[in-house]
Amino acid sequence: MLRGGLENVVPRRPAGGTRFEIETPSAVAAVRGTEFRVSATADAARAEVLEGAVAFTAKRGGVTLPAGTGSVAAAGQASQPAVPLLPAPDLADVPARIRRLPISIPLQPLPGAVRYQSQLLPAGSALIASDERSTTPHARARDLPDGDYLLRVRGVDANGLEGFQAERPLTIDARPEPPVLSAPASEAVVAPASLAFRWTDAGVAEYRLQISDSAQFASTVVDRVVAGTSTDVDASGLSPGLYHWRVASRAAGGKLGPYSDVERLRVVPAAPQVEPPAQDGKSTTLRWRAGAEGSRYRFQLARDPQVADIVVERRVDAPTVTLEDLEPGPYVLRVQTVTPDGFEGAWSSPQRIEIEAPRVLWPLLLLIPMLLVL
Repeated sequence: MLRGGLENVVPRRPAGGTRFEIETPSAVAAVRGTEFRVSATADAARAEVLEGAVAFTAKRGGVTLPAGTGSVAAAGQASQPAVPLLPAPDLADVPARIRRLPISIPLQPLPGAVRYQSQLLPAGSALIASDERSTTPHARARDLPDGDYLLRVRGVDANGLEGFQAERPLTIDARPEPPVLSAPASEAVVAPASLAFRWTDAGVAEYRLQISDSAQFASTVVDRVVAGTSTDVDASGLSPGLYHWRVASRAAGGKLGPYSDVERLRVVPAAPQVEPPAQDGKSTTLRWRAGAEGSRYRFQLARDPQVADIVVERRVDAPTVTLEDLEPGPYVLRVQTVTPDGFEGAWSSPQRIEIEAPRVLWPLLLLIPMLLVL
């Protein structure tokens, strides 16, 4: 073998029987019956023994490798002493069903591993359908057909020796592939109204749209099948707050594929509508339409239409405020609803009001002496 790698299971032979040998440019691995791996490059050969023993002989000296050990032989050098192979990785956290491709499954880090080798074999087959290496603790695979597979993962140490492998069956169920969401934009802020949802054409006739106030979609406020790549949703019944939405493709036979990535949007309360002020002597009371339960309000009163010269600014728990001893004259006011989770909604349109001067009663006081004379 000039380059590449072999995984071998060699039946045991009677004493004095023939041997199974793999010859590489750097070394020869010879056995009478064992399970082992050999790989070769232009400048080195590596052997890893899982069962039995292997005679690993290089030009300047060899070594016998018992089970659970490996060695490297550089070109023109002796085989290095046997070193223990890395133990098998822990695959307990690997899910049984894969819904998205390409595959990149986090693994528990394996002490001593600098890379991770992951292979996928169709269930019941000895043929490797995917063989990938990663420098981070991940099991990886690219595009594979849906179906049942056997996942094999092993760590690779700093010498390039692959350790014992862990195995786990898994199912790839990634079709039909989900569309890409396009509208509303990510993190969109929208007022309660009809919302237009859009996504790309994934080559199917139907899609399933879900909207939830839970990131885990524990419950949904909208769950509908849509023919085509868009739909409008009446948001007037949605309380102000944060929502999550996703879309899955639905095949002609009714099979529902995995959901798309989740996007978030925030429904904000409509700008409050302020009622005409009620004046009573030196006090002025302002009221506006209440928001959702638990909302607070931010109120501003200014002397200019740009609301730059602010005279009064308050945060209140109820949709009303009473102001005392304002100087007579024109003012501009606006109100903002603050939702229970602290998000500040849109300001109401600046509204002009006139604070009237208190009525002067001194002319009536002059009439009192005249009435007394009469």
